[in-house]
Amino acid sequence: MPVPKAMVHAIAALSAWKLGLAGIDPRASVRLVSSNGLSRYAAGTTAELPALAGHSDGYMTSCPGAALHARLPEIRELAARMQGRTGDPQQDHSRRAVSSDPGALRSSPQPADRRWGS
Repeated sequence: MPVPKAMVHAIAALSAWKLGLAGIDPRASVRLVSSNGLSRYAAGTTAELPALAGHSDGYMTSCPGAALHARLPEIRELAARMQGRTGDPQQDHSRRAVSSDPGALRSSPQPADRRWGS
């Protein structure tokens, strides 16, 4: 089933805002440390994943979200544009996003290692 354009835009907008709070470029990769053995990675293992990833990237799942997962590259690019990013994702990753929107929330970059699966 096709993913509605409105859904793609809404996910990109939410992702741009949420990742922007930590200064994270949606196109970048992040290192995550697994906190349990229920994920694709053993507890304590560090994995490099896209900053904007589907749950099947970190967990084994039979979720029928293949159509949306296939649109994640497009969503990452749209979210990055919403943050005002135009350059290379790895270079832009640690920079604050630039926006003319006075309501846009930004904060200083946070450490790259994050825990998931708690």
